[in-house]
Amino acid sequence: MDDKSNIKVSDAPEVASDQTPETSGSTGPFIEPAIEPASPTSAASTQLQQRQRASQLAQALRNELQKAVIDQNAVIEDVLTALIGGGHVLLEGVPGLGKTLLVRALASCIGCEFARIQFTPDLMPSDVTGHAVYDMQTEQFKLRKGPLFTNLLLADEINRAPAKTQAA
Repeated sequence: MDDKSNIKVSDAPEVASDQTPETSGSTGPFIEPAIEPASPTSAASTQLQQRQRASQLAQALRNELQKAVIDQNAVIEDVLTALIGGGHVLLEGVPGLGKTLLVRALASCIGCEFARIQFTPDLMPSDVTGHAVYDMQTEQFKLRKGPLFTNLLLADEINRAPAKTQAA
């Protein structure tokens, strides 16, 4: 058989023109078309389309955030870079720059849950992480989730909390 052929020979039963492989009683080579691998150009084309779509989505998200938070384009760019990279962001600044608004708008745009913790000197670690509560009716412990159990968390004024709470 020619190496350039698109036909593969297997050990399945030989099929007559009016029979299917299941109904044929004879044995012999069964000819079936080979599966063609994806061409490098189609894989590159798919990757290019995915990149273009991701770029369009990022630009649309950037535009929506710029509508909500005025004149903070560099901060928006940095936050989106961290979001795409899967990292964390530490926003520092004087009150009134729109840090909370930015996180709230980002959560709204991407359809995520948002929570905010106002750190104070008397905040306990369980106030952040949650705690187990004993339910007398079911005689089991139930977890009361703290604000840490969210998609986007804004931890405001972390420096005011005790070290034990900051570590939580």
